[in-house]
Amino acid sequence: ALPIEMLAHVALFLDRYRWYLHRDNSLLALRCVSRTGLDAVRRAIKNHPTNEIRFYNTNDVRQITAVGKILGSGCQRLEYEGKNTQPSPDKLNAIQQFVVGTQGRLRGLTICGSEISAQLFLEICRACPQLKELDAGWGVPNIASADVDVLAAELSRSCPLLESVSIQRDVLLSPAETYARHFPNLKCLDLEAEDPDEGYGPYVPSRFDKIEAAAHQCVRAEE
Repeated sequence: ALPIEMLAHVALFLDRYRWYLHRDNSLLALRCVSRTGLDAVRRAIKNHPTNEIRFYNTNDVRQITAVGKILGSGCQRLEYEGKNTQPSPDKLNAIQQFVVGTQGRLRGLTICGSEISAQLFLEICRACPQLKELDAGWGVPNIASADVDVLAAELSRSCPLLESVSIQRDVLLSPAETYARHFPNLKCLDLEAEDPDEGYGPYVPSRFDKIEAAAHQCVRAEE
């Protein structure tokens, strides 16, 4: 049998693609071979060159749980885009446990296509103090209908390093007119908004007081 150190080195070259739909399961397979394989994967994962994990249209709670237990500690970017807006409570719990298992290492998080509650969304984000990019920009009706100032203020306290934020709203206003002022590290002040009923024509901002407040707060914005 190969020494565990050599197996761990080999594991660094396995499973370079993290699209959990049609993919290479080499790392998961290696951990199932033996106890030595399991230990080798655990050693290798924190230094694995691919640190993104994406779940698109998956309904398999066991898959999310298994991937999180073995690969979550090395994950820095997690994307979950649901097939529909009604995931089971077990699936949302699996996503939350996945995030907790990253031990605060996440830098990017996407949660879309889900009827996740604003409360659970905030709980998940509280486990990501180093988060720099957050995307909840579509398919999240409970977040869209939440009080944007309360939600954004809590997100800013939980994730003070955020540089890019997308939050779905149920009003036709741009990020600069709604939540941008709560995130002083934003790199971009977004003045655009899209009306799904009117297509993608030019949007004319109207809340200039909010835009001014965002400009004063977001001193690191570059565009």
